[in-house]
Amino acid sequence: MSGHGMNSEGRSGPGKKNADVSGGDMSGEGARPEADPEHARRLRVVGQLAGGIAHDFNNLLTAILGAADAILERAETTAETAADARQIRRGVERGAALVRQLLAFSRQQTLQPRIVAVNAAIEDAAQLLRRLLGEKITVAIALEQPGRRVMADPGQLDQVLVNLAVNARDAMAEGGTLTLSSGHATLYRPRLAGAETIPPGRYVTITVADTGGGIPDNVMPRIFEPFFTTKRALGGTGLGLSTVLGIVRQSDGFLDVASRAGIGTTVVVYLPRHDAAAEAIAPSRHAQVRAAPSGGDRVVLVVEDEEPVRRVLVRALTRAGWRVLAAETAESALEMLGNSRDSPESQLSVVISDVVMPGMDGPALVRAVRLTCPNLPAVLVSGYAEPVQRQDLMAEDISFLAKPYSTAELLELVARLTGAKAGKAHSVHNVAPR
Repeated sequence: MSGHGMNSEGRSGPGKKNADVSGGDMSGEGARPEADPEHARRLRVVGQLAGGIAHDFNNLLTAILGAADAILERAETTAETAADARQIRRGVERGAALVRQLLAFSRQQTLQPRIVAVNAAIEDAAQLLRRLLGEKITVAIALEQPGRRVMADPGQLDQVLVNLAVNARDAMAEGGTLTLSSGHATLYRPRLAGAETIPPGRYVTITVADTGGGIPDNVMPRIFEPFFTTKRALGGTGLGLSTVLGIVRQSDGFLDVASRAGIGTTVVVYLPRHDAAAEAIAPSRHAQVRAAPSGGDRVVLVVEDEEPVRRVLVRALTRAGWRVLAAETAESALEMLGNSRDSPESQLSVVISDVVMPGMDGPALVRAVRLTCPNLPAVLVSGYAEPVQRQDLMAEDISFLAKPYSTAELLELVARLTGAKAGKAHSVHNVAPR
């Protein structure tokens, strides 16, 4: 595999076109993801590790990103130092992308689904892919009319198409044709797709077909295996197809792969059909915006058990004109607020807290603070939070910001929640646990 899957010897081209109306199996040699019980067990183990890796690694990346941003914001920073800081930021972005891939193939990322017009998504992707794949690859599209819609995260759907296309490019080193097509499949009885069975229903299909040399028989059973790659020496990570599978499964969809030597490979994505009109990208749901006091009365409570991350938060917010109350634990924060309840300087405008901390967690802290400060805007941050937990936060009007985040992202969110504007810097109270 390449970084997105196979090498030029491990892919192929269009072996079969999209199914229309049937209940049978695809012809051709189809890959069966997770057919091996031991393979499925390994996937579960890796998936369990992914959450812990994401949490710890993203905390490190947040601190590094914040430090790089601080360097770039200093007036005395030289051009050479700024270039180094930007290189650090690019490294952080690559690390964050790798963590997202880990969460994607383990099906633990949080999607933001909406109704998407499939034909429009394919046309947009094709424009990008024509630039990405180079002059040797012809990108063709074949769109079924009328166009149909699915419920999916638009960004993740783009990621599926890009990963499959880059994988196909590696299969066509001498050039070829990549065809993106849309269609539909109405199943009246179950259809076998890999190791799973697609239940009866109405589906929209997205087909990505290449004209490469075919996937070898000894490689086909492993194409969805995370970290399996035949291009390790060229920097391949083997996460491309496993990421695609994770995104599709998390979108209630299925994958079917057919490959024939010397003809090509066809990957068909099945997604449940939705008849509602396509949605515009709606703004994220956040806590009710309330105007924040100006000057010294602009107070933010920061609770973060990771000291480097807490230091980055405090510095950024202080530079933006906030009076910062900082604590390492939720218990320390509540004690601090209790001791200064009558002080005008401690009247909170917003609270920012990590989700997972020793003792009381972030959501419990927000609920406790809101007993005395109803409707207080709150932002919870985390290197990794379970999707169900994040949905619960939205239900409670608590905004979520995933690590690693830039200081600009944090400040923009806080400003939007409070209606605040930047002011002068103020003092910082840093409270350690007792």
